[in-house]
Amino acid sequence: MVFRERLSDATHMALVRGEPRAEVETLVRVHEPLSAVDLLDTESTTHSWSVPAALAALAAAPCGVLVFLHRCETAKELCDRRLLAKPSGRRRWTCATTA
Repeated sequence: MVFRERLSDATHMALVRGEPRAEVETLVRVHEPLSAVDLLDTESTTHSWSVPAALAALAAAPCGVLVFLHRCETAKELCDRRLLAKPSGRRRWTCATTA
């Protein structure tokens, strides 16, 4: 599900498992801010829950929602954020420019 926030005109996304109902408790994880790095980097420590961990928790629940809040991010900000991440010994992608 994709939705637009009227206040900032930002577009966000939610993954819904099952059919949430008002009378039944629903597990909800909000992932903020979302960028391509958040989806691809399974070892990220920038959030209390990684996207894969949140998806695993939702898969174990009868019903759940994972909300991805959009992050406006320039290419420079994305590269700077990746280059500041702690190395884990595994090969990581690097930011490179081409002429």
